[in-house]
Amino acid sequence: GVMPIRRTASIGGHSPGSGHETPAEEGSSPAGSRRVSRQSSRSNLGAADGPDEARGNKVVPEVEETAQSRSISKIIKTLPLKSCYVFTLENPIRRRLIRVVYSKSFDRVIMLTIMLNCVFLAMDSNAPDFDETDRGKAVNVGEYVFLAVFGVEMLMKIVAMGFVYGENSYLRDAWNRLDFAVVILGVMSTLNLGNFSALRTVRVLRPLRSITIIPSMRNLVVTLLKSMPLLLDVCVLVGFLFFLFGLVGVQLFAGTLDYRCATLDNPNAGCSLCGTRGDATVFAGCDDGCTLPSSPRWTVDDDLVCGGPRVSAYPERGGTPAGFMCPEGSYCLEQDSPNFGITNFDHILYAWLTIFQCISLEGWTDVMYYLQAAVSPWVWIYFVILIVLGSFFAVNLALAVLYVAFVTEREDNEEREERAEEAAEQKRKDAGEGPPPREPTDLKVKYSSEHEFQKATLLEIDDMIAQARGGGGASGGG
Repeated sequence: GVMPIRRTASIGGHSPGSGHETPAEEGSSPAGSRRVSRQSSRSNLGAADGPDEARGNKVVPEVEETAQSRSISKIIKTLPLKSCYVFTLENPIRRRLIRVVYSKSFDRVIMLTIMLNCVFLAMDSNAPDFDETDRGKAVNVGEYVFLAVFGVEMLMKIVAMGFVYGENSYLRDAWNRLDFAVVILGVMSTLNLGNFSALRTVRVLRPLRSITIIPSMRNLVVTLLKSMPLLLDVCVLVGFLFFLFGLVGVQLFAGTLDYRCATLDNPNAGCSLCGTRGDATVFAGCDDGCTLPSSPRWTVDDDLVCGGPRVSAYPERGGTPAGFMCPEGSYCLEQDSPNFGITNFDHILYAWLTIFQCISLEGWTDVMYYLQAAVSPWVWIYFVILIVLGSFFAVNLALAVLYVAFVTEREDNEEREERAEEAAEQKRKDAGEGPPPREPTDLKVKYSSEHEFQKATLLEIDDMIAQARGGGGASGGG
């Protein structure tokens, strides 16, 4: 029952065999010795961490505060020595602002402000006399409030980080430059210096500031930008496919989508039944000399894209076209292309636009049906190859490139973190220091209650006492 007391005495700075062991030898039982040992360990814990920590009230908050202080100290070392040529790193105002702008609470407040600003932007309207309504007045007041909040945030960061001179200063970060531009343009739009209505649209960029607040979103955007070189190769391949299918489309389908079935409303005398019988050209109601009137009027069916018979064959029906043949009494009349004249293959630019619509899978079957009616049912071969290569292959290839970029970036980040930890561990070994202190988040995860944390702490202290006594015994033996 004496051993635990010797451990406590050795950690307290007394050598084994001194007079401090005498009270332990007066213990009436081993249980009493263990009780004295736990009390001594608790007293040492209290002496090391303070009376509040000994009572088990503020152990984890103190560890959190210590970890936060270490993090702030590391951040301060990376900032310029002077901010705006006035505030040094020892300046109490600047040090306080550094603690504020790098705290999680500050980020949460700014994120909440951005979300509220999005709500107010959604409430805005360009309706006449909107500014005179209660909602319009609230939106205008909110604009000044949000501008003031973002302006104060910018000034706090400039004082804390420095403006532009020095590494890690405010304008050295691309996201901070975006924030700076949004705030400055917002100030210009509220000064009424002229017609700055276009500058008010810059307000819609404020939600982008959430990228600077949410690290995961910022990592996604950075990864997307880094993947641009790989996406450039995919774009070259897609461009080649567009050029190839565009040339084929122009050669096969140029001008074919401009025809609709139409019925003549003012035929000449004796020609009212021309085109109603496919097996004869001259019959009662269709004389041999029937021609189109000088100013023909047609009733056009915009839904019927056709392949024949053409108006040039009037009054005959002509041969059977490869595409859709208009009903008897109707002829194929040249009109505009579908979708207000933009869906066609008349030249390469319109062909590319139609191909883009098809590979996006937005109404590509309608375009195929139009061409089947105008040209031939066999045009499905062109569209199947286009969809397989353009949509299923090229688009998914771009998604695969993005996925590879995200996975590679994540692996690189993990590798950098491992190298940083190994470098820090090697640096500690070279300096003869012990292992790094445990992070407060690990304590919270590992121990579900304060009692478990205190119990584990006492066990660790006992281990430390045993190690210290073992080291002392080895030194004495030598």
